[in-house]
Amino acid sequence: MSAERDHLAFDHLHRIRARVGQIAEDVGDLKHRMTSLEGAVRPIKRQVAYRDETKARRQVSLDRLSERIARIERTSRRSRSTRALSIGRVRSTI
Repeated sequence: MSAERDHLAFDHLHRIRARVGQIAEDVGDLKHRMTSLEGAVRPIKRQVAYRDETKARRQVSLDRLSERIARIERTSRRSRSTRALSIGRVRSTI
């Protein structure tokens, strides 16, 4: 009976070792695949970062243009109001 138990225990250990070996191979394969994926994702991250940087630069340019347009409009309003005052003075002297 003892020999039969030993054989059964050794059989289970053998199957466990085989399964652990298979799992180790699978993990090695997964590590390799992850490394490949990380390498493939790196250029995509770079492109996204470049796109975000470009978008930020465009937004800064648009903000500067908006500020410039606002200054031009303020200057235009001031000059129109100054002209209106001047025209009013000229008419009142006539």
